[in-house]
Amino acid sequence: MGQQVSTVGGAIATAATSVAGGVTLGQVDDLNNAVKDCASYTAKHAQETVVHHVGETAAMAVGTPATDAAAGLTCGQFEEIDKAVVGCASATAKSAGNADTAIVESVDEVSDAIPVLAHSKYIICYGIGQNEREGGL
Repeated sequence: MGQQVSTVGGAIATAATSVAGGVTLGQVDDLNNAVKDCASYTAKHAQETVVHHVGETAAMAVGTPATDAAAGLTCGQFEEIDKAVVGCASATAKSAGNADTAIVESVDEVSDAIPVLAHSKYIICYGIGQNEREGGL
């Protein structure tokens, strides 16, 4: 959840510094550098968000059958296309795993912030002997 908040904050800062840079017609070097720094910060934090992982999974899920269709149309005559099918399928599986993990972590963080639910989770963890939680339930 923290990555999402950081991404939104970074996006706001990037937009604000970009507008200020535009108003000064890009003639203030420190302001130009601030735009770059804000954009880098936003990009770094956006890579760890649920939206990023789900979007990446969706894109890969579209790319896999598309490359597979291309391999079928060329009757497997092009090794590069065959490799692209395998690469897309592997990337889809990896990004889906990252999305699953990010979603579980986000739900876990949100549920920890809800008093009754957080207490219930603690009781369940304590009951099963998991006194120190490692990545949630």
